[in-house]
Amino acid sequence: MNEMHPVPKPAPREKKHNPRWKRREQNVARRMQEVEGRAADLLGRLATNIGRVGHLSELQFDTVTARTCVEVKDRKLPGWLNDAWIQIQQVALEHKRRACLVLFPQPDTFSWLQHEHRNSPLYCVTRQTYEHLAAQERLLLALRTYLGEDAYNDFVQDMSPNGGEEA
Repeated sequence: MNEMHPVPKPAPREKKHNPRWKRREQNVARRMQEVEGRAADLLGRLATNIGRVGHLSELQFDTVTARTCVEVKDRKLPGWLNDAWIQIQQVALEHKRRACLVLFPQPDTFSWLQHEHRNSPLYCVTRQTYEHLAAQERLLLALRTYLGEDAYNDFVQDMSPNGGEEA
């Protein structure tokens, strides 16, 4: 009797593994490009269709939009940072306000930056707050274009907290 050995089937093509960090980068890039628009300069031409530039390691950031360079990190945050974020979210919700967590780096952490940015605090806001602020910025840019530079500057001065008066 001939024993028949089954011919092994070829392994099905494995689906490309798309790690979580890359999916997060892609989602952030896509969303921020929807909010701010595509970069129209050289960086925009180098970016993928969703705005990613992370594949160009010499650029040292992940995403570019019309107005922002973005670095996306998918890391476990320290407990104190999680606690602070939860606290400000709860307080803001309770008082019907936006949440903003401000982090001050240790002195000289960023000493190599230009002087005006040295030891500058980090302002952390939710995606919704960022999108709201970006939309307001777009409206102001459209208003500047519509009014012209001089009229826009007069408008901004009139709208300043002190009503254009010297402090």
